[in-house]
Amino acid sequence: MRTHADVYASLVLALVLALALVQALALLVRITRWRLRSVSPGVEPRVDDGVLLLRAILRQDRPAYDQVAARLADAGRGTPVRIIAFAFHLAARRHFGTRRDPREVVRFVAEARAMLAEGRDLPAWEAEALVYATLDMDLPGVAQVVDGLSPGRIAEIEGQLLFKILADAELTDDQLDTFLAEAQRLADTWTSR
Repeated sequence: MRTHADVYASLVLALVLALALVQALALLVRITRWRLRSVSPGVEPRVDDGVLLLRAILRQDRPAYDQVAARLADAGRGTPVRIIAFAFHLAARRHFGTRRDPREVVRFVAEARAMLAEGRDLPAWEAEALVYATLDMDLPGVAQVVDGLSPGRIAEIEGQLLFKILADAELTDDQLDTFLAEAQRLADTWTSR
């Protein structure tokens, strides 16, 4: 014969399981709604060629790079400056978090120059200035250095620094795709203003 305590425990367990089921269903509904908003039925989301080129560069996938670069050249487009800038902004802010020590930036740039094959071509002060500017560190001379750089040169420097940050993070392909999609959304948001 079951006691009142046994019945009560069974009821509590049933209630807990029912609440867990309701929460799981609510989560499933939210995920489904998000997917329906993100992608039209039967249509794969389109990834910008600039994002594909940046992904190929970051993964050092030469065949993919050659293919996308040729497509960009045929379309009369050059370096995907916009996605590099927003990806660098996002990655640098995540990498440094709330830390704003100029010595840490100098150390980071020195490590990037040592790691990268083209690092000898990475100008230390300009690279540091771009990191300072991205982190909103108001240091003497930073604005003048950044203002003196062409968009192409900025993309070149930020691209190398981005490579260093993401190499250190050791992202999986899925994590890289998620990161680049987030950078693309950020770029789209800012440029639509």
